[in-house]
Amino acid sequence: MIHAHDEGLQQVKEFLQQRISTQPAAASEEETDTESDTQFVNRIKRLLNRVAEEIEGFLASIDTHFGPGYTFQLLSELQLSIDACALAIVDEFVSYRQLEEKAQTAEEDVDPQLVDTIASELAFVIQPLALFMRFVDLRAETDVQAYMEAESKGEATARFPDGSASAGNIRRSSKLSRRTDELNAFYVVLEQKFLKSSVNMALCEDELDTSQEFPITKAVEDVLFICQKCTRRAFLTVSEVTTSSTLNHVGTCMIEDLLSYLEQRMLNAANKKVDAKSWQGQLQRGLSLATRGAAGDDGEDEHNIAALPRHVWVNDLQLFLELVPKYKSATAAANERLATRWSSQEHNKLMTVIENNVQEAVEVAQRYRDVGVDKLASSSVSSKLKGLINLLPYADFDLSEAAFDDMDDTTEGMYTLIAMIEATVEEHKGVLLPGAFSAWAIAFTEKIASALETKIIGGKYNLLGGLQLEKDMTELSTRVSDAVMWPVTDRFHRINRMCLLLTLDRVHAVYDYYDAGAANWNLSPDEVVSILTRRVDFDAEDLDKLKI
Repeated sequence: MIHAHDEGLQQVKEFLQQRISTQPAAASEEETDTESDTQFVNRIKRLLNRVAEEIEGFLASIDTHFGPGYTFQLLSELQLSIDACALAIVDEFVSYRQLEEKAQTAEEDVDPQLVDTIASELAFVIQPLALFMRFVDLRAETDVQAYMEAESKGEATARFPDGSASAGNIRRSSKLSRRTDELNAFYVVLEQKFLKSSVNMALCEDELDTSQEFPITKAVEDVLFICQKCTRRAFLTVSEVTTSSTLNHVGTCMIEDLLSYLEQRMLNAANKKVDAKSWQGQLQRGLSLATRGAAGDDGEDEHNIAALPRHVWVNDLQLFLELVPKYKSATAAANERLATRWSSQEHNKLMTVIENNVQEAVEVAQRYRDVGVDKLASSSVSSKLKGLINLLPYADFDLSEAAFDDMDDTTEGMYTLIAMIEATVEEHKGVLLPGAFSAWAIAFTEKIASALETKIIGGKYNLLGGLQLEKDMTELSTRVSDAVMWPVTDRFHRINRMCLLLTLDRVHAVYDYYDAGAANWNLSPDEVVSILTRRVDFDAEDLDKLKI
């Protein structure tokens, strides 16, 4: 019976080998007239689809009439014929496109448009090869599992040398499979060259995007478009290794090329005062800023990208933070669409690569943006604002009742300070993206609060002085909250505690407040004592007895 099975399988094999060998591998007359970047894809697809149909038509009969193990034998023996037909097309493609020469081309000599075309064609050639090998793997693995189960029961009729009944053996012995691995290697190298050269070109040709409401350049959207293009193309290869490699290259490009570029521009940019109305007028007139200048240019030409103010680069970093989650979602969706083609292990590994690359890029962009925001905030608080804070009369705020009664709601100079703060906030609100403005407002408010803390700690107060200070700080925090459109009370938390200490009617009243919630005060015990010593109407002996 085994002999009959072997003889029957031999007849099937010879029939299929003949059918496979007669499949046309050369280009048809119609295909030679079509675009050269599609004819190889069409030929390899047609060949492998027809071969798969021929094989599939016999597999069910073999399982039924021969039993487990014989499908694996048939696929193993047919692979040589399949390899020969498919390799004829693949080798012609490699030679025609000069893939080996292109892969060795120096990065500076790469033509992005040509490499883009070849990388796309290469991905489309790899895809049917990968899908066909997965088809063979799946059928072989299913048959080997059935054979192992039958053998354990003593029901198997097929015979294999020890260890040869392994689904992976077909792939390992297949020349087509090895050639597909080489194509994937070519693809990874070419895709990396395209990615690098295209991104460098986009950054060299960066310019202000006059179609946007806020001042940003085209760098972020252009580079992310390129990254998304490479990512989508990598998924076409249906190779977890190739796709992971491309995703890692994309992640590296985001950080080392785009974000490094934005950081350097941001660090080298000037802290120019930007008039939002004037800027909007320039945008409406279609002002286009040329970008040929280097970061070291003198910046005298306002149409040079090196002369753009720091606000623009902070906006670009903020835009990256807002757009990269969309890249992540699109990439994860592409991975999900291929879930039926990946193994669960491949799917999960790719999701991890996507998560890690995006998270790292976001962390770097967040850090660079925060540096830019801090520089803008520091510039905003310096000079005039610090000068107005220093003019506040808290150095000697031992007020008489008459002086207290004669005061308006706030101390002289406070309204001037508030007006300057509101003008500064309005200036940045008009030119920073909402997310960047929120980050700037937090940093700006913290720096205002820090300068006020220094001023308050250096002053002298009586009870009336403390009460007036409290009124000043309440008015200030309210007006700043209105200006930035979110409550800044938490940023003034330490100042509010200082005001509370300076409005106590006696020294030991601090125990009614501090001990009950000391952890929430944000003032150390030494700072509490130091603030209380600024009260000129407190007895020194009472202060010495404090145990905070």
